Amino acid sequence: MALACLLPGLRDMTRSAQADPPMYRIVPLEPDSTDILAQCRVLGINNKGQVTGFVHLEIDSQLVPRAFLWVPHEVTIDSVVYPTGVLIILLHPGESIEELDPRPSVGRAINEDMQIAGAVAIDDTLGGIDVGLAFLWIPEEALPEDGTHDLWPARQMTVLPHGLPDNDAGIWSDAWDLTEMTGDEIRVVGGRRHVVECSQSEPETTIGFAWDSAVRASTSLPTGSSARGSMAMSIAPTALTSSSQDRIVGYVDNRCEVFTCGIPLESPVGRDTDPSDPPWTDLSVSFRSAWWEPTWTLRTMDVPEAFDPQENLWTTGRGISDLLMATGAGTGSVTDPEELSCLILPLYWPTLTAMPVILPTPLNIHDVPNQGYGNAINDLSEPSVVGKDMTGNAAVLWEIDPFGPSLTYLDLNDPEFTNTSACDWIQLIEAFDVNSGVDESLPWIVGYGRRDASGLPQRGFVLVPIAPCDADLDGTPGVGFGDYQVLLGRWGDCPANTICWADLDGDCTVGNADLIELLGMWGACDEEESALSGMPVEDALMGLWLTLGGMQAIESESIHMDRVMELLATEPLIDGVIALFNELSMEVPE
Repeated sequence: MALACLLPGLRDMTRSAQADPPMYRIVPLEPDSTDILAQCRVLGINNKGQVTGFVHLEIDSQLVPRAFLWVPHEVTIDSVVYPTGVLIILLHPGESIEELDPRPSVGRAINEDMQIAGAVAIDDTLGGIDVGLAFLWIPEEALPEDGTHDLWPARQMTVLPHGLPDNDAGIWSDAWDLTEMTGDEIRVVGGRRHVVECSQSEPETTIGFAWDSAVRASTSLPTGSSARGSMAMSIAPTALTSSSQDRIVGYVDNRCEVFTCGIPLESPVGRDTDPSDPPWTDLSVSFRSAWWEPTWTLRTMDVPEAFDPQENLWTTGRGISDLLMATGAGTGSVTDPEELSCLILPLYWPTLTAMPVILPTPLNIHDVPNQGYGNAINDLSEPSVVGKDMTGNAAVLWEIDPFGPSLTYLDLNDPEFTNTSACDWIQLIEAFDVNSGVDESLPWIVGYGRRDASGLPQRGFVLVPIAPCDADLDGTPGVGFGDYQVLLGRWGDCPANTICWADLDGDCTVGNADLIELLGMWGACDEEESALSGMPVEDALMGLWLTLGGMQAIESESIHMDRVMELLATEPLIDGVIALFNELSMEVPE
């Protein structure tokens, strides 16, 4: 049989008949500590797949949460290498990696220039990162000396503090989001402590701020005549106008008129609760969702029509996209069973000026939607929203069609989405951020979950899409023996803090199942290229063996994978492929 006669369409002919792998592989981000209480949470991700959050370090015999950077691929900036596979700790002013100070810190958002917004505690005794100063970490040295500090010398990171003032322990601030770098300009938003005079026992609230690198100063965001405070939680460019200004979403806070309601939560059968979560039996709220347009004019956001207009309620904006869609949460009476008069529900605003809709969730007791909230929304025209189902205690994704009524709910623990059980995860608890994809992939998602039935330790996760052509592991055109050798080199359990690209079935182990997946993808990845264009003769011959019966023999176990691997270890390789033909009594093509 002539080899050339069998080349066309080889990729389609060798597709495996196995069940499809899940949509995403789980990348666990874990602390380098044996302490059972050590935790990690991933809070922000950019469109390059680089993430930030906090991880526990052991400093002076104590567990201290510290801001970190993680990159999916090695990055070089100004001749400085930022490696993958490790959590790069972001240092504080005057600190060295040899002598860390015990102050907590957190990274909340990261842009595509690998700049990170977050906070550093004032000291190690005043409530951790809840009493700190807003910070901006920048991976370069081309900044004014005033207010900048060199960090970890091997990384050459720098940091800018934006507390006002930054030496007053009675004042705190926190950065929640930042824009992409435009020229030399960047904006950071967040909130800082503010004291109001009212009869409440805790009169402190926050005032939102927008910091502008061009003038190295921040602007307080107005609260309106009826509110005493505000918080800026997310910022987006004004993509739909010619203005260079940005829009901010968050909430205004009337701390002097607190509304308290009881919310008894019951865990559905078969679902775990998170012991670190608050009980939510008494919830004091006073927020109203708001956005600030260019020149920082305050605009309040509408509440769902389904909410009882007579019910005192709250809403908050938590995420905004470049297309000015938003997500968040609100509470109000939707149905009126006695024991569920107050619900926290995830919300989606198709535009900042539109009436929000309640995002769908599975039905709970009394046919009332589960409680939950949206944390972030990406910048796609058909966006994804991520957040938490509070009743099911699960990380969730909503897929949205902005031009129609389609709002799809997906539990990220669904086996069609992730293989949590095979990867030793008890549950993915909350998704904090979602990007718009990396290199035209599906969106990547970050958050935290549990890998231990006791509820501890909590681990950060990055969900990375499993693409149809992920079997192209060596970067050369098509799937062949180069990719086969890479897969063998990754054999075994997938390490933490590393994307396990050779794990093609998403079970956190590279083994026979992944090898079968690779063989099923043998040939070309690009639909437009010839199936074996440019591939070595042994690759083409192996593809023909798979097509002519080899794949069927593997799936029916007429030949065991160990035997296939044994024969393919023959030198030269083409003799091993010919031996496979002989093993199945097949004619070797000419």
